[in-house]
Amino acid sequence: MSRVQLICRAALLLALLSSPAAAAAQAGGAEFLPAEVEAMQMAQEMSFVCNPERHRSMAGSESVIRRASDTLAGTAALLQSAEGTFLVLEGYDENMAGHCLVLAWFGNTLEAGRYAIRQLSSAAMEEETSSGAHSFFTFSAVRAPGESSILVTQSGSLEILTRTTAGLSGTFRLTGFAVEGGERTDGIVFEGSFTALEREP
Repeated sequence: MSRVQLICRAALLLALLSSPAAAAAQAGGAEFLPAEVEAMQMAQEMSFVCNPERHRSMAGSESVIRRASDTLAGTAALLQSAEGTFLVLEGYDENMAGHCLVLAWFGNTLEAGRYAIRQLSSAAMEEETSSGAHSFFTFSAVRAPGESSILVTQSGSLEILTRTTAGLSGTFRLTGFAVEGGERTDGIVFEGSFTALEREP
């Protein structure tokens, strides 16, 4: 990765992460349970897989995220590394505004089928490590004119419809609460579909 790419990537992640989660942990207007603060903080660690440069080179992939307020269209990348498997649905404009939804899997090889999505926590990850029963965890941020928010996923499901050597396709639905400027909005639903191509992390 070039120095310019690193700078662009760092700038995007700073823009995506600088206010919502940090403000949420100290918000005066909204109240958060300790487990919810932990979920926000842990989810930020997955933001490193968001990448505007890769997004621009993902022709042939696609993703759609439907929200009550709008629909977010973008690309879909499947990344496999020693850290885990990451399905990244993202889209950005020339000003680096956009969205990034990361669906992280820390289990064995993904195959066609239905998978649960859980709220991220150290206890949940430890439980899955000991039991061998895995689910998806998420990170999601949106930065656009008039919006700078994160979504804390509480539950959901993801269904892989096809799995090939090139990637995978499927659908998902997740529910949780949004945090923006220290304000909390419950009952948020993201649902959509993806056709992801496998790429190097």
